[in-house]
Amino acid sequence: MAPKGPINLITNNFKIKSSNHGLIYTYAVEFIEGEPSTTTGEANPMPEPVAEGEEGEVPTQAPHEEFKGEKLHSTVVRDFKADNLETFQKYKIMGAQASKLKSIFVNYVCVGNNIFSTTLVDEKIDFETKQAYFGRKFIITIERVSEFALDDLSSMKMEQHPFALSFINSIIKTQMRLSKLCQIGRNPRFFMPSQAKTFDNAVQTWPGFFTSSWIFQRGLYLIIDNISKNLSVENCLSLIDEQMIRFESKRQRFTGKPPKLQEIQKSVNDEFKGAIVMACYGHNKTYKVSQVRWDMCPETCKFEQGEEGTTISMVLYFKKQYDKQIMSLKQPLFEIK
Repeated sequence: MAPKGPINLITNNFKIKSSNHGLIYTYAVEFIEGEPSTTTGEANPMPEPVAEGEEGEVPTQAPHEEFKGEKLHSTVVRDFKADNLETFQKYKIMGAQASKLKSIFVNYVCVGNNIFSTTLVDEKIDFETKQAYFGRKFIITIERVSEFALDDLSSMKMEQHPFALSFINSIIKTQMRLSKLCQIGRNPRFFMPSQAKTFDNAVQTWPGFFTSSWIFQRGLYLIIDNISKNLSVENCLSLIDEQMIRFESKRQRFTGKPPKLQEIQKSVNDEFKGAIVMACYGHNKTYKVSQVRWDMCPETCKFEQGEEGTTISMVLYFKKQYDKQIMSLKQPLFEIK
């Protein structure tokens, strides 16, 4: 039978080459607490919509009415210690040091708590950030821990050098991100939203791929598997409204009395705690909900910026960063981890 459309062939036989014979040096990166910021506010993490498992606050993104009796607090999201920094926060800090790192390593790749580079630097490096991030300045220390040769990947076992696969997987994920595919979560799962199918106006299915590299006896292999992701087409704030109405109706029916506001909010929090949600802005990152923050809202929540003492409202941040206008200013926020 003749195929009706184009066929794209993917080969597992590939090599990575370098101009210096493939010698990659691995450096360990450590963050040490520096001077705290002078900005006042609550010690809460700054929301940075960049990966599954991140920590912060995100809007539930939909029209929503203010709850009567709910007290609104003006909050500055700030002040993180070195031990509490998430991976995305470290990435943000390291990204701001790009010019300095480039002057040291020329070409480099940051992956987690490591830097990979073709440049050899034997001495230990340490410097303090010029600006405050997440409530304080940080001292960054960089020290060489090992090296590996790309030409030897075909002869070594995976357990002989775990850094090698981290470096290679970083290259693969970077190239996949540069395509039209959309990465969801931290794992190398990439999807095609342009080919999404919607069923019964309730569920949307995104086709995609799971990628990984492995070192076998015959050499380095790229593994690609077909996967799909099912998503609800409803936004979270609509689901919150539905849960509130459903809980209030059920309580009224069985007790004959309306529930208290705290009981309604608890039922919503129980419904969403531990749920995985996806942002409708940026790179469609996914988050795990820790709790619903009824004491916070886009109208009063503020983020601390890179410059010390500078804050920006959540409404303005989303407009500038994602060109998204938050319409419901008193909606509750998700605390994500």
